[in-house]
Parts: sequence; C-alpha cells; structure tokens
Amino acid sequence: MRASLKYLIWVLCASLWATLCFVLPDFLDNPVGDWKALLSVLIYILSVGIFQFFIICLIGANKYICATLLPIYALLGSVCSYYRVFYHVSITPLLLDAALHTHIREAAGVVSIWLIVWIVCNLCIAITFCTLRWRKIVHSLQWFYWLIIILGMVIYYMAVPRLKQALKIRYPLNIIHSVKEYVSDLNRPSVMRVSPYIVNSDIPDSIIVVAVIGEATRADHMQLNGYPRSTNPKLSVRQNITSLSNIYSQYTNTNASVPHIFTRADSINTEYAYTEHSFVDLLKNAGFYTAWLSNKNQVKPYIDIMEEADTIVYTSGARTQSLYAKWLDGELLPLMDTFNKKSSRQLYVLHTMGSHWLYDTHVSDDLCVFQPTVSNRDIRQNSIEQIVNSYDNTIVYLDAFLDSVITKIEHYPAILLYLSDHGESLGEGGRFLHAQDNAPEEQYPAALVWYSDKYKALFPEKIEALHKNSQRYYRTDYYFYSILYAAGIEVDGDNTAVNIFK
Repeated sequence: MRASLKYLIWVLCASLWATLCFVLPDFLDNPVGDWKALLSVLIYILSVGIFQFFIICLIGANKYICATLLPIYALLGSVCSYYRVFYHVSITPLLLDAALHTHIREAAGVVSIWLIVWIVCNLCIAITFCTLRWRKIVHSLQWFYWLIIILGMVIYYMAVPRLKQALKIRYPLNIIHSVKEYVSDLNRPSVMRVSPYIVNSDIPDSIIVVAVIGEATRADHMQLNGYPRSTNPKLSVRQNITSLSNIYSQYTNTNASVPHIFTRADSINTEYAYTEHSFVDLLKNAGFYTAWLSNKNQVKPYIDIMEEADTIVYTSGARTQSLYAKWLDGELLPLMDTFNKKSSRQLYVLHTMGSHWLYDTHVSDDLCVFQPTVSNRDIRQNSIEQIVNSYDNTIVYLDAFLDSVITKIEHYPAILLYLSDHGESLGEGGRFLHAQDNAPEEQYPAALVWYSDKYKALFPEKIEALHKNSQRYYRTDYYFYSILYAAGIEVDGDNTAVNIFK
C-alpha cells in the first residue's frame, strides 16, 4: 500500500477518534426535537469534525511533531470534554483566570478518578496512533502537501462566517481564542474617564439601590403593559410596581447599549459612554458599597465600567453561547445575601441573561408554561408559535426572578430599576433575535420600577413624579440620571426630559 494512502487512512481514523471524544461532547445538550433539529446538529458535528481532519493532517505530517503534539492534543481534549459533559462548562477567558488564581485544594475538588481514567484512555489511544505513524508511515510529507493542507484549512475556516464562529468556540480553537482574549485583557490599557459634575446630593443614611439590566426583553410582551398572556403573574399583583412602557433604545446589541445606559451618554454625546464614569463610580464615591453581580461573560466594551464596582462576581465564567444546558439568572440571588451587611448604603447591579437565545435554557422547567417550545437550536427551523412560547416563558422566569429580588429588599428603604438593554425580533418581517437595523421591535425594551414603602416615605415627591411620568416617552438615557436621583444625587444635565423621578 502506498505511503500516501496509509497516511490518509491514519488521518481519517485519528480524526474520527478526535471528533467522537473531543467534539461530540460539545453537542450532547443540543435541543433535538425533530429530524430537522437532529440533521442540523449532525451537520455542525460533521463541520467541526472536518476541521479536526485538517488539524490531524498537520500534526501527523511529521512523525516527530506527531509524537510531541498528538499526546498534548489528547490531554487537553480529554480535560475539555470531561468538564463539558460533567460540569457543563467550556474554556473561556474567565475560566482561565479562575484556574490560574485558584488554590490547590480548590482545584483538587474538581478532579476525580473518572477524569484520570478518561485522560489515560485517550493518551493510550494517542500513543497508539503515534506508534503507527512512526512504524508504518516512515516518511514525512513533502513541503507542498503541507502547503495544500494549510491552504485548505484557512479556506475552510474563512469561507463561511457562521462556520468560523462555530469553530472558534469548539476544541481546539476555543483554547487558542480564550488564551488570546485572556492575554489581551491582561494587557488592556486603563481607560481615563472623568466624572460628571454633581449638582446636588441628598442621600439617606440607609438605602439599597438595585439596578437590574435585562437582555432582549420586549415591552410589548409584558403583562404589565397589557400583553394578553400571563407573563407577569407575580409582579402584576405586587404593590409599588410601575412599568415604563415607552422606552426607546438607540442600540439593539448589548455591547453598545450597556455603556450608553450606565453613563451620561445620549444621542448627541455618544462618546460619554467611553470617556465618563458610570453611576457605579459616582455612587461608590458617595459612600455606597457597590457590587456587580453578572450572569453574563466579561465583555470588553464595558469591562472598565464593571471594574468601577467594589466587587465583581460572575456566575457564568465557564459558559458560552454554545452551551445548551440550563443557564439561569436565579444563580445571582444567593450572591445578594453575601454582601448585604457591607454598608448601610448599597448598590447592586444584576446583569442578567434574560431572554437571550436559546430561550428554553434560561427558564426553569417549572416555569415553561407556554407550550410547545422550540425544538431546534436553529431558530428558523422552529414555528413562530414555538418561538413566541419559549420567549414568553423567559419573561415568566424574569417575573419570578424580579419578585425574588424584591422579597430580599422589601423591608428596607430600597428601590429597584429594571431595564432591558434592547428588545428582540420574533419573526417580524422575517427577522429573528437582535442586533439588526430598522427593527422597531428591538428598540422598545421592557422597563419597570419597584420601591419599598420605606423608600416612598423618604421620597414621596419622587414617587409621585414616577407615577405621573410612567406613560411618557423616554430614551434609555433616562436610566443614568434616574438611578442617581433615586439614590439622592443630581448631576449636570439632569432634567425632566431624562429623569423619571422629576
């Protein structure tokens, strides 16, 4: 048998092993409700498997390189696939940071005998492939074969943007991408921001302010705003809830929207989102203990705003959008108890996953009240009924989440301001998800305010103004000024056009 044919058979066998052991585990929790969903998942597996073929071709092109890299490839793949299956985590920059700063005792807590067995088994397979490569395929590939393999790999990677994104979050490129992002974060230059001028300050001695930032929640799917479905069964019977149904978001993606919401930025002075301090820094300097509790991953456009807080805690450090296991905002709730005695003045920022696709993964099973739900991770392969049902279930979960947050603070002088970063397209004009231009359904996010009786007693005039302004039209610019004013701080530029409490 010719050496080139032997090598091809060797590569095919090694690629099949790598695909089954290191790629397939990434797809085990993908929704497969019908044959279309199954076919979609199989196509993705095949696509990533083809990339494994190119990688194995390069690793095996020289027997010395093969003997060095293939065992390392097996070791890293074994670790990634094990934690993907049993812990539902993927390699991310946050996970790398946690791993590099953990104690040996903590690390030992996530190492089991089954991990060791899995690693040893794959190392044995890798060594077997290395031995076959060393003994049966003696010669290394010539330089033009290397060139063809590399060229084919680059073309395959760059050909389809959607495929490129899928490959970046799968083994082994997820490791390379995460290391690159982690190093980039370490070398990120600090942003020199300035603070807006404080015009007036009247902060009570004891107050809790909760800023909840939602994700992709539409105002018109809130029962509080007249939506015919019972999407807010808990909040609709609570006292002291005011829904703001006419909020306009200039941006339809999180990366642009969040810096805008947290700063004095507006449609004219958009640069303030990146040159001025947020309300987090202003409240911290006013004596508030500030905690940013995030159920989303670290994001560069506003990481410096997050770092203004005294404390940052992530519940999602090892999760990516390729995970289809449950990813619930309720994990943020216990964190509030950890910090509730730090100061008599407190600010909690709760950054939620909210109504992000895949909708069903962000809803606990007991709150999936609208059926049938989506059965395919490709949103266009589901019916509009399935999509809307799953989306509305996320709002039912949001309702329960906010109700639980309120329960924790209702006996204090406290106020909660919820605002989603943008809305979501659910099939209007053939559009789905978000981050699209000329999509009005994405530009009217849900927003509401809750206040305790003790807070109302402190600031009755602000609550009166809130009720009067509840039906007015505001841009998301209102959030910065309103949350500061709710806490007792008035800054330069604050006026009735951007403050719901005036």
